[in-house]
Amino acid sequence: ANVYDYQSPRLFLLDTLSELQSTEPEYSVRRWSKDMGMKSHSLLVMLLQGKRSLRVQHCDFLSKGLNLTSQEESYFQTLIQFDNAKSIEDKKLYSGFLHDMHPGDGFNSKEVSEFIAISDWRSMAILAMTDLKGFKGSEEEIYLQFGKTVSIHKIRSILGHLFDLGLLIRDDQGVLKPTYNRVTTKDDVSNKGAKEYHKQVLDLAKDAITEQGLEEREFQSFTMAVAEDKAVSYT
Repeated sequence: ANVYDYQSPRLFLLDTLSELQSTEPEYSVRRWSKDMGMKSHSLLVMLLQGKRSLRVQHCDFLSKGLNLTSQEESYFQTLIQFDNAKSIEDKKLYSGFLHDMHPGDGFNSKEVSEFIAISDWRSMAILAMTDLKGFKGSEEEIYLQFGKTVSIHKIRSILGHLFDLGLLIRDDQGVLKPTYNRVTTKDDVSNKGAKEYHKQVLDLAKDAITEQGLEEREFQSFTMAVAEDKAVSYT
């Protein structure tokens, strides 16, 4: 995860943890907190859950676990201040700081959320789950629907991105509901996202061949001959 791609510092934390766990599945929040030099992992858990607000003083230990450079740490601190700002004036102030500190085109990014919504099959699966009868959409419920194969932290991250894009909301009873909004992205984001999505779906299909029983799956294929001079029109 690249801190310069984020508007939400909490989503940056969640996505960084997801990346660590994708390369080392046994990597835990407890171990991450030790790598940060924390005496207890309880504060980190609450920060990830959103039960405690991120504060600038938290950067003293978070930057160690995030492997941030000094410039990235300054940016992350300002991002926290932007996230905590209550007034429009303060939002504009910190947004200006972030724009000046950004090494690229400036602070203007929901592209990470857009990419994840398009590219990650689990985003689409969670949106589809909202059609299930009796589905309320708690993190634990989604975890069970995924057969306990997707971590709670990853689920929390995906939900955060879907909320950020306005694709999901929780109603007055806390039930997860789709908004049926559409996401308009730059062509490079949508193209990369679509390619990644199809790669993931193909990987799922390959795994299903060996992992699912015949009663749960059905695969068919056919082969056809195409004249060489017609091949382009058939492709």
